[in-house]
Amino acid sequence: MSGSFQCHPLKRVRYFAGQIITPEDMAEEQRYFREKARRHNRSLHGFGVVDGLEVVSKKRTLRVSPGFALDCAGNEIAVCEAVELQEPKDGAELYVVLSYQEVETDPVPLTGSGTTAAEMQNSRIEEGYEVQFEKNDPCADHGGGKSGWHPCGEAHGVTLARLVRGRNKWKVDRDYKQPRAH
Repeated sequence: MSGSFQCHPLKRVRYFAGQIITPEDMAEEQRYFREKARRHNRSLHGFGVVDGLEVVSKKRTLRVSPGFALDCAGNEIAVCEAVELQEPKDGAELYVVLSYQEVETDPVPLTGSGTTAAEMQNSRIEEGYEVQFEKNDPCADHGGGKSGWHPCGEAHGVTLARLVRGRNKWKVDRDYKQPRAH
């Protein structure tokens, strides 16, 4: 991956006796370890599908099998159960794209408050994904030849398949080479 390494110095929290720990300190601690994991993924494994995530078209439905992928930022995307999508109605060529998503969950009341929505805060972030159809391949300019796939460092979707339309029916293009992490 010569020339594609993107880096900035990481800073971790230094704890000491008597220190007042703030929510910002805890968030910084999480950022440090998340960025170390992302840097590892980008630099050692690249981006793309690691395992599974095959796309099959059957009876006007597309099925994405369970699997695991890395996006260009190094985010891990785990699809634990098969995903079924209705075939799109329009277009001649579309891409099936898997994107990393985060959703705040598990609301808890703020200290000293009631339980109305305005007095609640989400206490967890669930890492998930979204599968969607896109007109353009977000991975098109990332290599894929003999030198492999090169992550750009930006969080964007991983293309799982190209769909082509013929005779009022969508077909998964078996000649399309999805990006593969190593």
